[in-house]
Amino acid sequence: MKYAVVCGGVKDVMPHSDPDLFIIACDRGYDYCLEMGIVPDLVVGDFDSSSSEIPLEKAIVLPHEKDDTDTLYAVRLAIEKGASEIELYCAMGGRPDHQFANFQVMEFCLERKVSCLIKSSASSIFLCDSNCTIKKENYTYLSIFSWTDKCSGVSIKGAKYCIEDAELYSSYPLGISNEWEDDQVSLSVGKGILLVMCVMNDNKL
Repeated sequence: MKYAVVCGGVKDVMPHSDPDLFIIACDRGYDYCLEMGIVPDLVVGDFDSSSSEIPLEKAIVLPHEKDDTDTLYAVRLAIEKGASEIELYCAMGGRPDHQFANFQVMEFCLERKVSCLIKSSASSIFLCDSNCTIKKENYTYLSIFSWTDKCSGVSIKGAKYCIEDAELYSSYPLGISNEWEDDQVSLSVGKGILLVMCVMNDNKL
């Protein structure tokens, strides 16, 4: 089953209404849902940043002092409910420590064999530990980084810069700003975890 978690970062694109999609709003993410006319299936958080009245009949109120972030709690709950695919919205911008924590949440999902994607208006971000196919869609740049200290057996096909059985390191951003040559790129890694970013062009950068 597919789940969407609306986080409390900068307000951005939101999940589409879908009867097969279970939506969890985290703290300020509930405000974002209300503003867009989205009714989440569940609301979680310590509600230290939400300005809306929380619907207690479908809310899980968390303590302010806890080990899990609101987003990790929501993701953990989604996995317990049988999620096979999770998309995080409004997970970028705002506090950089929370943004990095959301990257760690993706690895939490990967360890449990659950697909996790951070979706924003400017990018799609996910982790890869085997192989995947990445469609061009409206993106301009395809950047890959070694999330682990080292990734070996890295191959890229269908891109402007193709590599075969290469090594990437977390200390060197060799894989930044690649581009699609075909409509889709094939990516594989033999050992390690890659952080993959599909990025739209921004002339201000």
